[in-house]
Amino acid sequence: MDGQAAGSYYKISGTIENKGEQNTTYAWVIVTFYDLEGNIVEDAVDAIGPFKSNSAEPGAKQGFGVVISIPDGHEIASYTAAIDYE
Repeated sequence: MDGQAAGSYYKISGTIENKGEQNTTYAWVIVTFYDLEGNIVEDAVDAIGPFKSNSAEPGAKQGFGVVISIPDGHEIASYTAAIDYE
């Protein structure tokens, strides 16, 4: 994953891979952004899917990206990312 500040925006992008043993229809990348004190600044979600036929088979990869607007007076110090799928 790559994170970068761009003016008053923050962008996270990368690639997810289906490491399971079954096909999937949808995936959600949930990114939570934190300030210097560890407070949540914002949550962002990229919904990926429905996948085309065979594109979500085990081993398949898919790009994603989330962008948030940084509220005035906040700095992004860290972020966490989680993936959920169906």
